Amino acid sequence: MRILLETEALKRACEHMSDETLKVIQNVNKQGQRAKDAGDTEAYNLANQAFHMTIWEAADSEKLKSFLSLLWNGLSMNHLVTAQEYAGISLADHNKIVEQLEKKDYEGACETMRQHIIYSMNSTLANYKH
Repeated sequence: MRILLETEALKRACEHMSDETLKVIQNVNKQGQRAKDAGDTEAYNLANQAFHMTIWEAADSEKLKSFLSLLWNGLSMNHLVTAQEYAGISLADHNKIVEQLEKKDYEGACETMRQHIIYSMNSTLANYKH
């Protein structure tokens, strides 16, 4: 469910992406980079949530934002990676999404988001296999 809704949120955000919205997304992503570099998992978790919520806000749909908020589960780590390793994986995806938004490669950004959420889903499901 989150794969569909989060990709749709980014698609809608891209439809009316302004320089101001892009700047907010970039700044939130920089906060995530600083938190990851400092090894501050709690701060990264907050920046990760802010990254996603900024996109939800930019989608300009209260209903979509509400559904996504209900589905939010934070960092979806499995027992095979540390929080710092997971932050690195997550941040790499966020960096790629930001780069694609900067290049106005909105289709690519949506595909990267889709893959990002699939990875999150698979990490969550891995916890239930053991």
